[in-house]
Parts: sequence; structure tokens; C-alpha cells
Amino acid sequence: MGFKQGFGDKAGKNTANALFNLFGIDFSDRRRVSVDISESRKVKAQAQADLIEARAAVARKNQLNAIDKAVLDNIDKVIAVQFSNDPQELCSTLQDLTVQLEANTWHTEDDDEAKIRNKFTSAVLSKLKMGVRVLESIDPYNPQIDYFSAIIRKANRRKVWSKLWIALVFVVVFGTMGIWAVAEENPGFMPKFWLILGFVVVAIIAILVGVSIHRAKVKKNRILAYQAQKGTPQVSEAAPAPVVDVEKEEVKPAKPSVDPIAELKSRYDALWGKYSGVNEIMGRGYSAEMTISQKDILIIGFNPSFDNKPGNVLYPLPPETKGYWGSVNKMLLSATTNLRSNAEYIDLFAFRETHQPVGTKEVIQNSALFPYVVEQVSLTQEIIENTIKPKVIVIKNKEAWAFFGKMPQFTWMGYNFEHIDDTPHGELCRIRGFRPDKDRINPHIVKSSIDGAYVLFTTHTAVDTYPTPEYLAALLAR
Repeated sequence: MGFKQGFGDKAGKNTANALFNLFGIDFSDRRRVSVDISESRKVKAQAQADLIEARAAVARKNQLNAIDKAVLDNIDKVIAVQFSNDPQELCSTLQDLTVQLEANTWHTEDDDEAKIRNKFTSAVLSKLKMGVRVLESIDPYNPQIDYFSAIIRKANRRKVWSKLWIALVFVVVFGTMGIWAVAEENPGFMPKFWLILGFVVVAIIAILVGVSIHRAKVKKNRILAYQAQKGTPQVSEAAPAPVVDVEKEEVKPAKPSVDPIAELKSRYDALWGKYSGVNEIMGRGYSAEMTISQKDILIIGFNPSFDNKPGNVLYPLPPETKGYWGSVNKMLLSATTNLRSNAEYIDLFAFRETHQPVGTKEVIQNSALFPYVVEQVSLTQEIIENTIKPKVIVIKNKEAWAFFGKMPQFTWMGYNFEHIDDTPHGELCRIRGFRPDKDRINPHIVKSSIDGAYVLFTTHTAVDTYPTPEYLAALLAR
């Protein structure tokens, strides 16, 4: 067997050698032929890779062209915005532009897509500046000018930062290295450097303080001039109170007070008048609780469900003992404690949708309804601050937490929460004024009327852990 195998191998080699010689190829060149085939395969693979890369480049170019077209279309819409000569309507238009500006930011211009998208944000900022100039020309004492001017300054800072932050980091890093090198060669350099740096810092702080004082003075003068222009009576602190002769003074009938329910309804009607036609959910109408008086306890949900009966509804706190309202009333009513008369309920949003994920997708995350979300949260905060003024709040929906400022990355209402305790019912916090963020939706509310109120963060699915009436009563008694 060994002889046969060896002979077979020898015969095979001789035969192969003869064939290579027949075609003019030396037997020793067979390895080179194998290498050529391998190189050919590598060239083919590289060609395929280049083809894929070229196709990807074409696809990316087409994508950028599509983005550019969409951005240009939106810019045309911004350009087409008309400014009214009525200050109130003009302020409403400027508020819409402000929402657009807040919803879009400047991207670092390190690729073509970022440069394209920045065009729209710049167009909105330019239009907002133009509108503010129009407002200054037709109503120079309007206090809203200062608000919009602050928005513009903030946007300008964001725009500059998006372009210069890389250069600033470069200057800081290499500047520090340069200063360190000079300090090693000149021991007396650092004291002089710190002295100069201190003067620069003090000068910058002085300039910022001066600018801030100047702006505050301008704002105050604008408000006073606006009040004088509108005929608002100014009361001097040193002026004595007028003396009225009761016998001669004619008693005038008191003016009828405004119906709080009608006023609440008018605000929701105005809100839905702008957005009811956007989609099916908004077209169903609103459903809101009759929040018309002060209550010490407030329970907050996310949005009402839809009962297949379209139309606008204002309703009182239901007395049901089963289902959703049963779990709500279980927090307020027990065999020994009844807090219903001193409690109120309100949904953060008034649109009607039973399935919350659907409402979140179709309303909250709908770019066409972002202005509604802003106005609705603003309205809800005003109702809480100006009407209900609770001392204890139960936020029973986790998605609502962010809109109150609980999440550090979201400002919205912008409350500042002090952690008190982790209870079996959820995290207990206390409101300590507002966060310092300048993008609060209601910056005109300077001092909160619910400062010091206890806030219990729970979730609507954890029904078994809802606070008891006795627990809420104990919070009120603190």
C-alpha cells in the first residue's frame, strides 16, 4: 500500500508537470497562479465594497436633499407669517414662534444635515426678532416685549454656543497648557496671572450686574408706562386714604361677579377652538373638572377617558365607589375620615382618550399639537396656582411627573421639589418655590401660591399603594 500510494503521488505530480509544460507553464509557477487568483478575489471584493459605498453616498445625498426640501418648505411657512397691528394678536403670533424656537435647537455644525436643520431654527429666530420690532413700533410700552427679548437673547446664546463650543474647549485646554509651561519657566508669572484674572472676573461680574439692573429698570419703566397708557390707577404709598361722607355718598350697586364656571368654560372653549380640528382625538372635545374653588387636597391624573359621546364636558368630582373614580374616592373617604368636601381632582390634559399610550402618541408627541400641550399645561398650572391652591397634592400618574418639573431634564411648570421621605405610598416631596430655569412656561408667576405644599408622587397602576384618607389628613395636620 505504501508503494502504491507513493507511486500514485509521483505519477500525479509527473502528469501535472507534463500538462503545465504542454501549455507553456512551468510547474514551479503553480503557486504564483494561486496567488493571482487570491489577488483577483481581493480586487473583486474591493470593487463590491466601493459599489456599496457609492450607493450609500447616493442614498445619503438623496436623504439630505429631501431634508433640505422639507426645511425650505417650513422656512417658507415661517416667512409667510403675517404680523397683525393689534398688539394682542401680535403677541399670540410671537408666542407661537417662541414655541417653535423652543422646540428646535441648533445642532453642532459638524455635518451637512446639522447645517440644513439649523436653517429653520435661524429663520424662526429672525422672524421672532422682526415681530418684536413690530410690537415695539405699535405698542412700545407692552410688557411682553421684555419677555420676548429674553427668549431672543437665550436663543442667540444657544446659537453661538453651538458654533463655538469646540473652539472654546480647544482654547481652554491649550491655553491652560501654555500658561502652565510659562509658569514653569517664570516663577513670578502665576501671581500676576491670578491678579489679572481676578480683575477680569470682577469686571465681567460688574458688567453683568449692571446689564441686569438696567434691564430690570427698563422693564419696570415699561410696565409703569403701560399702566399709565391703559389708565390703570397708580396709588401713592404716602397718599392718605380718601375720606368718604357716608351720609352724602350715594351707594352704588355692586357689579355682578363673574361666574367662575363660565370663565373656566370660556378658557377651555378658546383652547379647543384653536386645536379641535387637528386630529380625531382633539375633535372629540374636552372633559374637565369644575375646579372653581380653593381646596386643601388635590389629586392629579393625566387625561380623561373617552365614553364615545363627543362634546365638551365640565363635571364635578364623581361620587362613584367602583372603577377609576372608586380608587380616587378611596383616597378621600373611609369609615372614619371624609375629605371629599375639602378635595379636588384635575387632569393635566383635557383631551379624551381611554388608552393613554395612544393619547401620548397622537397628542403629546404630535408636533402639530405641541403648542396645545404648552397652552394646556400653562392653563392647568394657573388653575392650580390661582384657584385650587392646595396644601397636599397627589400626582397619581407617572407621565405627569415631568410636566411639574420632577425630572431634571424637563422644566415645564418648573417647581423645585425637596425630598422628604420614601413612603409605602410613593415619594413624598415638598414644593420649595421654582427651579432657576428660565424656560418655565409661566415665568410671570414669580412666587408660587403653593410653596410648602406636600406632593406625593405615585402611579395610577399601583392602586393598592394609594394613600389613605388618614394619611392625607395627617399630612394636612403637619
